[in-house]
Amino acid sequence: MTSAHLVRHAHTYNGRDHALKRRGQIFRAPRLIAPNELNLFSDRLDDAREYEGTVRDFALLHELALSAEDYNS
Repeated sequence: MTSAHLVRHAHTYNGRDHALKRRGQIFRAPRLIAPNELNLFSDRLDDAREYEGTVRDFALLHELALSAEDYNS
């Protein structure tokens, strides 16, 4: 942010224009993730999706069985 003065030069307000750095600290890049950790995370996601599909299929078959019992009674 700058302000213009008629007599003096433009003054910049340090500390307001940079959000990533704090005064006295050096910006560091995020830590890299090891490839085997990505594989483990991917496997957990796959397992969660498979479990979700199994539960969804079970709930659907359960509803169909209940509706068939109601229909046959």
